[in-house]
Amino acid sequence: MITGIGHVAFCVTSLQRALDFYCNKLGFRMVFGLEQEGQPSPWIVYIQLAPGSFLELFPDRQDAPGTISAPDPQASYKHVCLLVDDLPATLRALAQENGSSLAQIALAWVLRKPIISAAIIGATRPQQVKENAGASEITLTDDVLQRIDEILGEEVFYTR
Repeated sequence: MITGIGHVAFCVTSLQRALDFYCNKLGFRMVFGLEQEGQPSPWIVYIQLAPGSFLELFPDRQDAPGTISAPDPQASYKHVCLLVDDLPATLRALAQENGSSLAQIALAWVLRKPIISAAIIGATRPQQVKENAGASEITLTDDVLQRIDEILGEEVFYTR
């Protein structure tokens, strides 16, 4: 199911020093950067380690939601993105392990977010309405939530 690591993300206090280390000293190459309004430029930099494997560097850890502080105050770990061979099959297997449908697991995952007050869903058959309503009775354990986040990659962080 999990086939590899797509990228590992770090927040760094000096993007230039990090790029010098990874690109000039270790010989990797920066493949692209992403911009986001209101964030340092570039917001994220991707360094290719091997085909399909990257380091993701965030230049300022102060505003990075989900950052896990490291013993070294100069940098910190942010997240790991796992690759899976078949995302729908992986999520269906997780749902089946919990005696739920994929739709119920997806709805329960969305509805657990504090900023979400309702999920707009469509149903074309009475059975779908009943199944979707069943999602409100599902409590996802920390283990299941962690596995879903590992499957999906970086989790979106919501703020009110």
